[in-house]
Amino acid sequence: MKLQDPLTLGQQISIMIAGITFIGLSAVALFAADLSRREMVERIKSEMASTADGLADRLQSDLLERYSDIKQLADMQPLNSVWDSSPLVIRTVLDQLQIALPSYAWIGFARPDGTVQAATRGMLEDASVAARPWFKEGLKGPFVGDVHEAVLLSKLLDNTTTGEPRRFVDVAFPVYSADRRLLGVLGAHLAFEWVDSLRLGALKAKPGIDIWVLSQGGEVLLGPKLPTPPFSSQRIAAMEQERSGVFVDDTAQDGEILTGFSIVESDAMPPLGWIVVARQNASAAFAAPSRVAGSIVALGLLVLILSVGIATWLTARLSRPLSQLTHVAGEIGRTPDVVMLPRLRGSLDVMQLSGALRALLRRLGSAETLFVETTQRQEKDIAALRALADTDPLTGLMNRRSFLSVAESALHGTRSVDNIGILMADIDHFKTVND
Repeated sequence: MKLQDPLTLGQQISIMIAGITFIGLSAVALFAADLSRREMVERIKSEMASTADGLADRLQSDLLERYSDIKQLADMQPLNSVWDSSPLVIRTVLDQLQIALPSYAWIGFARPDGTVQAATRGMLEDASVAARPWFKEGLKGPFVGDVHEAVLLSKLLDNTTTGEPRRFVDVAFPVYSADRRLLGVLGAHLAFEWVDSLRLGALKAKPGIDIWVLSQGGEVLLGPKLPTPPFSSQRIAAMEQERSGVFVDDTAQDGEILTGFSIVESDAMPPLGWIVVARQNASAAFAAPSRVAGSIVALGLLVLILSVGIATWLTARLSRPLSQLTHVAGEIGRTPDVVMLPRLRGSLDVMQLSGALRALLRRLGSAETLFVETTQRQEKDIAALRALADTDPLTGLMNRRSFLSVAESALHGTRSVDNIGILMADIDHFKTVND
């Protein structure tokens, strides 16, 4: 017996449709879920990289603007006479610049020997800055120094609101006279708090994302205090080579972290090599794509269940005439009232099948009637021949052939309740008369 033999045609069709629907919808749902998840993951990665790019661009723009301010002041020809003036005149110019640009914590002008001739609010005037990197590099040309804590100004400036020492970014330019004689170095300390303010603004705009600012060597300038750099030297080198991008950091202690990065750089100023890093836990970042993928699969499962239900109902409805035909055919010959199949509708195949079976039953009925009539005639003929063989044609009496069966039973001693009598008469020369 084949596996499908116990099943009705409707059940087989339902199972077939369910199987095809399951395979088709499963493939479509899984493909759609995977495609949408990958697209959302790529979009989230792009947004993470864009977050880092946005802050890096803002830092680069602000740095370039501050750099240009000091450059313009150092290169401004009308001020050549000012640099040779008294400290009071120079201090007035520098104080006005600081008022216009409060992000500068200190601006000073030092003579070629390193002595500060004038500075904002008179701080460090007459002090020597000859050993400071910004002065030594400023004698050679334009200079932008990396973040450092205040050294000479540490006692003159208050700490930050968090109680931490102030940190500065140094900008310095050599100042020349009209005849290209070195007059000194114009230096400025840009308060690093402005970088933190930009970072805090980016954090408010992107809740759930942590943003760090790293030095060129990979140390954290803004962010959590870590005993060691958060990334390996190989990773830092890869960041510097790619300049901008995104990756999943699997070396973090708190699991995989989606990390976007961007290098702060500009062709118009010496590079600092800062790296802006935007980070978010990968499971949290990719939670939405996973939910969407799960929703698509669940929707596909719901559609599958509905499709199978509808297919089962349609199959049962379409196969109902066949079920009726099977039931009525089973009753023919068992129930006296059922002698013919009904004329069914519903489809061309069902109509043709019911019509063919009805015609077959009619032909079978005609053949059965003919067979019964033929059988009855044969039985009559046999009875007539038997009577002719067992009866004497002259007298009409039963001849001895008709007594053979009775005589055989009597000779073998068969007993019965019926009485039997035998009358024997011998007539001489009767055969001659009979013949």
